[in-house]
Amino acid sequence: MFKKLNSRLGLTFLIVLALLIVGIAYILYTSDSDDVKSARQNSEGRLVESDDVVVERAGNWTAQEAKSASSGSYLYSSGSPDDVLTLTFVGSRVEVLYTTGTNLGTLAVDVDHSVLRTVITADQGTQYQERTVVDYLDDGLHTLRVYAQEGGVIGIDAFKVSRAGEEAIVVDMSKLNSEEIAAVQADGMIHVIVSLVDPDPPPWPSNGVRDAKLVEQVQDRVLTGMKTGRLEEVYKYTSVAGFSGYADLEAVLALQANPLVLDITLVIPLSSQLLESTITLQVNSVRNIYNLRGQGMVVAVLDSGVDTDHPDLSSDIIHQWCVYLTGCPTGLNPAEDAQGHGTFVTGIVTSNGFATGGVGIAPDAKIVSVRITDAAGNSNTDDLLRGLDYILTNQSILSVDVINISRGSPDLYYSHCDSNSVIPPALLTAVNNLTTMGVKIFAASGNNGSPIYSYRSGISIPACLSNVIAVGATYDSNALGCEPSDSCIQTYDQVYAGYPACKDDTTSNNTIACFSNNGSNSSASPYYSPLDYLAPGAPIRSTHMGGGSITGAGTSAASPEAASVGLLVEQAAPNVLPPLTFRIALAAGSTSVTDNRLVPPLSFPRIDALGAVQSVVPDSNLSAPHNDTVGNYHSLPVLSSTSEDYQYVQDTYQSTKTPEDISLPANCGGSGYTNTVWFGYTDGSNYQLSISTKGSTYDTIIAVYRTFIQSDYRMTCNDNINYNNQQSAVNFTVEPGYQYFIMVAQKGTVDFTGPEGLHLWISRAEAGDTLAIFYPKPLVEKDERVR
Repeated sequence: MFKKLNSRLGLTFLIVLALLIVGIAYILYTSDSDDVKSARQNSEGRLVESDDVVVERAGNWTAQEAKSASSGSYLYSSGSPDDVLTLTFVGSRVEVLYTTGTNLGTLAVDVDHSVLRTVITADQGTQYQERTVVDYLDDGLHTLRVYAQEGGVIGIDAFKVSRAGEEAIVVDMSKLNSEEIAAVQADGMIHVIVSLVDPDPPPWPSNGVRDAKLVEQVQDRVLTGMKTGRLEEVYKYTSVAGFSGYADLEAVLALQANPLVLDITLVIPLSSQLLESTITLQVNSVRNIYNLRGQGMVVAVLDSGVDTDHPDLSSDIIHQWCVYLTGCPTGLNPAEDAQGHGTFVTGIVTSNGFATGGVGIAPDAKIVSVRITDAAGNSNTDDLLRGLDYILTNQSILSVDVINISRGSPDLYYSHCDSNSVIPPALLTAVNNLTTMGVKIFAASGNNGSPIYSYRSGISIPACLSNVIAVGATYDSNALGCEPSDSCIQTYDQVYAGYPACKDDTTSNNTIACFSNNGSNSSASPYYSPLDYLAPGAPIRSTHMGGGSITGAGTSAASPEAASVGLLVEQAAPNVLPPLTFRIALAAGSTSVTDNRLVPPLSFPRIDALGAVQSVVPDSNLSAPHNDTVGNYHSLPVLSSTSEDYQYVQDTYQSTKTPEDISLPANCGGSGYTNTVWFGYTDGSNYQLSISTKGSTYDTIIAVYRTFIQSDYRMTCNDNINYNNQQSAVNFTVEPGYQYFIMVAQKGTVDFTGPEGLHLWISRAEAGDTLAIFYPKPLVEKDERVR
């Protein structure tokens, strides 16, 4: 009995003690501040360091090391009111971990544009991981901004985000932008292109074929990993690492959190940018002198399709495809045109004139028609990317030489837009990879121009991409008078839907059409434009859907005109031209046309087919370059200081492998080189010299000799160095009293080619300094021969 009583008393004592502890804890809890209570309620969450990439910085913040800080360091503001840290997240609670210290300011915590906390961080001693909390937020997307109120300096350790019952989401705004988030919040679902980390990056095999299975695997890993949100109408690209689809907010946020996702981009609509010009372009002379009509060449037209029954076009169509999963024409003609724009554009390239009497610029070329529009002619950047991806995937079969895209975005850009957040990395990858494979891509600059002086009009996507050749429009003859009508009353918007309300009272083939976009940023020096060339674009007669012909005007017409001339240039050249050489050739013989709408005016080259073709046609009567042998080396100028740099550009066509050319070590190409040119250098000082061939249009080898052209006197040599395994670079020491001979050789069996084929860059550093391989600076000298 006594034992039972003791046992009961002991149990009672334990219960009372437990209740006492709970009571004391409650008293302590209720006496704490709201911040402390909230911290105890939610100790779990996602910690984000202040210097994490997902935290956007504005102003000047400096990282400071401190062992007591959250990750061993924290960020200090500079005291400017512009110093702001921004974190976008999905959660119901966020903590800000800050530091205290002497002379620190007041921390402002702003959530969704409302200041919800202010904390005085001034303290006699420095403390780390102090915290203030904003709790009980709606479980949605929020933007946190922290800054010093009324200036002052603050120190931020980290952030901690929590979400009731679910894992908090932190948004990487480098993969999204505010427009995309606003769009999905407003519409519920948005059409996006999701660019993925490339599992099989270039360089690819020489035939351009990549391992599509690797692309599919990374696509499937991302798609099967989607646990939340809606993602519908998914289209997986074949050669480009990415996919498109319609996503809700949860899906967008889940995608951006995936490390395999590189970027999420809103799809942008593209609109159309709508054969007498053969005289202006001198196409007839090219046919008569060189018999170039596009024989054996292939053009891909990405547009509304093609009238497959048109007698002027049907015999040239070798392949068709439509980008849509549903809604494409059935049967043998999936690219059948339902709108007419694609038929008009295709006829400019390759009409045989049987029915219309108007012959295209390259009438014997073959056409790959890729339909990227619906029946009403609507398209967007996803459709464009699908078309480019299709060509990229099937290039080994299609052998496309030139692509024309006479479509463009409503948004305009004053400079190359490659790095703009609206450009899907997947689209940039497709364009760049096609360019690497030798395909030349042309696009219309846009029809949003104006006759107003000081006017600036950017150019559209995809013409604004640096590897796309942007084309604006001139008139096609000198006998037109007023345009768009003889009365000089009508304006272009009254004739063509979507065009600006402008007209040209006087016109010529050297007049830029008032609707043509110029892409100028002429509001500030240096004056620059991403517009590349001009070509006739108004008025142009071409094939009409359903038969016959129709007259139109627009950069939609100018782009295929230029693309067709580009096709003839490639046909005339003995080998596929590198991008830079191709652009130089396309400008050869051109007429400089000034856009007087701009202040100051800017000039652009109007393409001339004859001059362009003549610049690449091999000339059997052309003699070897002056420095073909070492005895006739070209003397390079002495660089007197490290601030001087020098570039030499030379046409090295018809050079030879002369007797003094000797074998090189295996790592410098061995005996596998053919033609050579020689340079000389001498000086009375001691320093380092760097020579590279970056920018040359062929595979080069460099060797440097001192005094004699013998193996024992060879100082250095190089075959490839990081320039697509094509160009070369060397560093060597210049000493007083010695003569140095520099040999530049062509690796392989193809002659040096191109009017500016060799680019030699020279830079100096003092003796003992480490000299990086020289990167180009302004041109100093050219050696040009008339072909």
